[in-house]
Amino acid sequence: MAHPEPTGHSFPDFADGDVRIALSGSRQYQLHSGVLKNSSSVMQELLSEQYAAQLNHAAHKRGVLIRHKLVLVHNDDADEGDSNLAFVFEPVPLDAHGRPAPGAPSGIGLELENGRRISPALMAYDAVLGAFYNQPINLGDSQEDGLAELLGNAFQATIVAENLNCIRIVSKPIEATLLGAGQNLYKAIADNPTAWLGFASRVKSRAIFKEAIIHAAGQYNTSHVREAMADGSLPEEVVKVLRKKGQWVKQTVSDSSRYLASYYPSMLLREFKPGDKDNVSRASYGNDIMMWIAVTIFRHWVCDLMASDRTHHAKDCGWAFCNAICKGGDTYLDRKMLQTSFHARFPMTGKGMACVEHRLSEIKEDVKQWIMPLKKSNSALDLTQYPVAHFLHAPVFGEDYPWDDSTLEPRGIDEDDDEPTTVGGSMTEGYPEEYDDDSGQNIAGFRVDVSDEVVEEHDEDMSEADLPRYRPETPIFNTAGEGDADADDSADEDNGDARELRALSEASK
Repeated sequence: MAHPEPTGHSFPDFADGDVRIALSGSRQYQLHSGVLKNSSSVMQELLSEQYAAQLNHAAHKRGVLIRHKLVLVHNDDADEGDSNLAFVFEPVPLDAHGRPAPGAPSGIGLELENGRRISPALMAYDAVLGAFYNQPINLGDSQEDGLAELLGNAFQATIVAENLNCIRIVSKPIEATLLGAGQNLYKAIADNPTAWLGFASRVKSRAIFKEAIIHAAGQYNTSHVREAMADGSLPEEVVKVLRKKGQWVKQTVSDSSRYLASYYPSMLLREFKPGDKDNVSRASYGNDIMMWIAVTIFRHWVCDLMASDRTHHAKDCGWAFCNAICKGGDTYLDRKMLQTSFHARFPMTGKGMACVEHRLSEIKEDVKQWIMPLKKSNSALDLTQYPVAHFLHAPVFGEDYPWDDSTLEPRGIDEDDDEPTTVGGSMTEGYPEEYDDDSGQNIAGFRVDVSDEVVEEHDEDMSEADLPRYRPETPIFNTAGEGDADADDSADEDNGDARELRALSEASK
């Protein structure tokens, strides 16, 4: 679909207006200087008395009301490759009869309208002028037009509004039009969140900013987010918010990893009572040897991934690691891995291996509850339709929007806020500290329902032929590839909409 039809033929042409605005030969408006000045500080300068016509008696007798005229001219301040607007308003001096003075600029209206295709610049000025009079901004049909076309129109309107210092007038209409694209918009934001952060900060859209900051925080360790934070493409106040949220995501993953590495099932805990030596005897501890072995295996696996930077230091901030924990089962530490790694050094009978495997499955199921909060999604993206490989649990509060902290209690975005605060080992910014239930808690705040059932298998010894050769100093587990996001490479690739957004963003800086 082509650009939206202009509203030039139906736009208010007030008989009592004192300002003539000429965008092109067919798009000329007679508006009120009071409305324009109240809507734009730039208009206050353009419509100052310095440029106003001092109409004589003859002009008043003829009913001439126009005291100001504005035309579009080339913007001499727009450097090549810069994002400044190509065309800007310039006042036209009028004589006492309300006619242009000799040598007055005539504008470039004929250059912007060739009868076949409406210039985006004309569309943008038309939309912003209409917004001064509460007219709907027509950026296109969100159901029929592509997101790239809607975004192109929105960028043009944003640039014009920035130039006239009236972004507040067009913010909500632009936001509503883009949000009408639904999941297509949210998918484009997920693919290139930093570009959308820049756009949202310019158009002052809370909904788009929130969505973009959630995805950007989850991709905080990726190269494209790091580059955007360092190359100046994002405002400093936006970078501070992104740094704060990204470090918060990393800290939550780090805290959860530390709890997994220090996890003890409740069945292993002992309470010493004077005179009751049986509860803390060697025999009592020996009865739990299989669970202790399972805990050792689980901890060893977690610590291997932590030591190899597969958790919060990973490119995906540990998403693949946490996703494996949440899936449980044979996603990690399956029977084959145990037999070729742990049992290669510590052989067991078939029944012993089955018992360790059963205890390990209990641990896998138990530790999920500590990782599940990290899989929470605060995004509007439909993960069933568009799954992603990064965290979406970063909370966004009213005071996180860098351009407006008046609606909620303000919280300054200072350098001191960049480092998340922890209390008792858990994040204070919306992160669960403990779990309470009727079964009690263990050391790390976990609940366990330990089953005494053990899978019965034949008590057969492992065949030496099945055991791989190993060196005593080599790691037990081969974790190569574990904790890496499968979709990480594809997540770095921009789709068409994201590429279009980047092109528009570069053109409108």
